[in-house]
Amino acid sequence: MKKAFFLYFLVLIPILGVMACVFDSDDVGVSSYLADQNLPTNYKVQVLSIDGLIPTSAKGYLNAAPYAANDRAVLGTSFDLYHDLYFDFAFRDEDFFSGFAKDDEANGSLELHLLSSFYNFPSLNYTDSLPLKEELTLSFSWVLATGKGNAFIDSIGDVYNSEWHAQLKTWKAETFDTTYSLEIDSFDSLLILPLPSALVEAMQTVSDACRLQLKVSAKGSSRLYRLNGSYSGLPPLLRLRGSENTFTGAASFRMAAVSDYIEESDNRLVLHSGGIAESLIVELPKEKIMTALSEFYGDEFPYAEGDGNDVRQTVIIAQITMPISKAQGQSTLDKPVLMEVRSFVDSLGKEAQVNEFYKINKALVLEKGHPNFILGDSDSLTLQITYGMRDFINKAKSNDNFRFCIHLGYPTLELYDPNYRNHINIDGDSIFFYLPHFDYARYDLAPSLEKPMTMKLWLATKRGEEE
Repeated sequence: MKKAFFLYFLVLIPILGVMACVFDSDDVGVSSYLADQNLPTNYKVQVLSIDGLIPTSAKGYLNAAPYAANDRAVLGTSFDLYHDLYFDFAFRDEDFFSGFAKDDEANGSLELHLLSSFYNFPSLNYTDSLPLKEELTLSFSWVLATGKGNAFIDSIGDVYNSEWHAQLKTWKAETFDTTYSLEIDSFDSLLILPLPSALVEAMQTVSDACRLQLKVSAKGSSRLYRLNGSYSGLPPLLRLRGSENTFTGAASFRMAAVSDYIEESDNRLVLHSGGIAESLIVELPKEKIMTALSEFYGDEFPYAEGDGNDVRQTVIIAQITMPISKAQGQSTLDKPVLMEVRSFVDSLGKEAQVNEFYKINKALVLEKGHPNFILGDSDSLTLQITYGMRDFINKAKSNDNFRFCIHLGYPTLELYDPNYRNHINIDGDSIFFYLPHFDYARYDLAPSLEKPMTMKLWLATKRGEEE
């Protein structure tokens, strides 16, 4: 097998060298970590646990704006979400349309390539579910523009993808439904969707060149179909056929998707994986954290002198642990899913979000697996919030509670492997740490956010500096 790496992991490389020295109980481990972070090794490192933290608020956010689906795409439903697709076609074929306009046998289809790299991935065993059968109702809507010559086609190519996505937000077009029996016997086969007669009739008005913007929805589907996108090398094809074996076709030169809730509801404390723009912001009480720090050090928190910035200690690592249950989630692939964290920090006087880099406790991983995944067998979730807590304590004079943002990432195939990346093992085999495809999973955090959490801080403080 060939060694495989993904850009997603490149950002992790600089931090893998420290692994988890600060988690070690010996002084050498702590000193090594401090030196690596350019901190004086004579600083005293202490550990503080703060129990009983219950969120003061939590709010979920889902951005239902159109997003690019050019590499890979999904159509259908995943638990309580639907996923619609938009296609953009631009082509000309004067010879074909001259006969197609009055052809009583005119018909058409949309041909989609299933994402075989997902369905045939070795460890998923998806072939056990074949054949897939479903009575599928598809909703088609479209905007058709006609013109003449190559200049018309070239003008469409001048429209930026971002402009196109913005236009799709106000999509208004009549919808036509078509229902047919779908059966998939092989994941290497095409998904061929018949076009409604109204769309075929609309295409018969074309004389030379056209632009067809097409929306396809399958909100009543019982499953999610994974497809190749426009840039994949196997793009969706629009096929038009007439009598006497006449035909023409065009590939979609770009695609977009929209993911949203099937049913409207009040604020949800639910997260979905799948690469969609969804997150949940959790807020913890400032007063309880400050009181614990004050009691721990025996002096005042927050620091109120001068500019109010408290630099008497540095947060080496901060983490929050919350109870979880596999029963709170639903998954297609039955693999643990990464929970990723962004922290709020001050950046030149303005608030910014930064991604937290996970530092690995190798001994813990070998025994219990990585602690920052859900939908596994663990009854707790531990997230590192170092950057956020470092900034929070330094700026503790402000009245804000502590906040962090979480969202779901990729499934893992090697939960007990401390390498935390794709690698080659001692036998020379390529090991995929993460599955290179999202799971469209769902996890309800409401029960976890109603229970007490524990914060643990590793602090290097000037109070312990030796003279």
